[in-house]
Amino acid sequence: MRNLITPAADRQGRKDERGAALITALLISTLLLLAGGALVLTTSLSSTTTLDSTSEMQAYYLAEAGLQDALRALRGNIPVNQNFTGTNQKINFCRAVDPEDSNRSDDPLRSDATAPNNDARARLSRWLSYTDPTSATSVVPLGGIGGYVIEIIDPTDPSGTRCDNEPNYIPRQLLIRSNGFGPKRTRKVMEMLIDRFGFNYDPLATLVFRESQNGTNINPGPGSSGANSYSGIDHATGSTVVKPVVGAGSSTINGTTDATIANNRFINETPTSPPYTGTIAQPVGRGSGNMSEPLWPSFLASANDARAFLYGDGTDTYPGIVNYALTNGACPANNQALSGFTYINNNGGTKCTLGPGNSGSGLLLVDGTLDLNGNFNFSGLILVLGGGRVERSGGGGGCIYGGLLAANFGLNAGDFGQVYFDTDGGGNSCVQYDSQAIANALSSIGPRPLGVVEK
Repeated sequence: MRNLITPAADRQGRKDERGAALITALLISTLLLLAGGALVLTTSLSSTTTLDSTSEMQAYYLAEAGLQDALRALRGNIPVNQNFTGTNQKINFCRAVDPEDSNRSDDPLRSDATAPNNDARARLSRWLSYTDPTSATSVVPLGGIGGYVIEIIDPTDPSGTRCDNEPNYIPRQLLIRSNGFGPKRTRKVMEMLIDRFGFNYDPLATLVFRESQNGTNINPGPGSSGANSYSGIDHATGSTVVKPVVGAGSSTINGTTDATIANNRFINETPTSPPYTGTIAQPVGRGSGNMSEPLWPSFLASANDARAFLYGDGTDTYPGIVNYALTNGACPANNQALSGFTYINNNGGTKCTLGPGNSGSGLLLVDGTLDLNGNFNFSGLILVLGGGRVERSGGGGGCIYGGLLAANFGLNAGDFGQVYFDTDGGGNSCVQYDSQAIANALSSIGPRPLGVVEK
């Protein structure tokens, strides 16, 4: 017989379950409210993070812009906004790193006496446009979103006293520190290390001829004149450490080495006053030479390296040295004195002759043939690349103080070919090593960045 539950009994059994649905609904609503709140909070934090990330990026780009502006100033591409005493207004590494020269006369950071915490700092206010150079906390504004502050440091002399106390001291490297200040009090610090020389070249001989690799000797022929002199004594310092006069290869062709040819010809053609001084250099591992280092600079290690150095490597990594020249490759006028970085391109064309009116100084790069006539005087470094041919004719007593490097290679392909060197003509011409003239030439291109780091 079935047990029947009456409605009244069922209601009596469910009396304890009253309000359960309401509680369940409230719990579910609370969970949904918490999930929605978490979503709103996450979205808000994400938006804040995005805004902060944008501000951080803007501060980064401001710091980077500061590095580039400082580099432009150090390359002489930004004029002074307050003149130095005298006519020389050019920037150099000592002027850049010395607070009294780097900063304006009304800049409190130019001396310990006026700087906060007695901490003078070189910030290039004589070249860069700070909002208020009389304020130690002003910035160089940029883009309406912030600005940057520059500091120049000599890594080998953090105290910055050598430029003042040593007349012949010039820093080889400088550290540029740029503080970028973006929106929302964001800040980024970047540093760039720069080298005063546009490229590295420490010659191991006064005249360096890149050895050929196509089975042909170099052709050094000082010429028929009896008054050509070549010296490895440093004209700038008179140092007792004498450079070899000629650096040549030692490939044996028909039993005769390049070095032997150079030795015989240069010694025979050199007069007694000024005397021939120095030995003949040979690269390591290429004969019984007296050199303890490779003779060729790294950019002449191979013909491809030479082409990349001269014309660029086809990428933005290195555009080629010709692109740093202020001249367009045309032959200078007869009365145009050479200065700074001069580029002459006559490879495959009419040779360019330099005479007395072209005498000057700096870095002379010739792509093709260097033709010297008469009393041509030059102080600096001469690179004869590509065509690799040097000729001198006519009388006169012109002298080259510094160094000369020649290499023969094709524009687009091929290996190193024969270098030609012939200095016929009367007079008392001379070629002598000069360390200071070469240093001045290497710095004529402008500072070279070595690396950048974010701090």
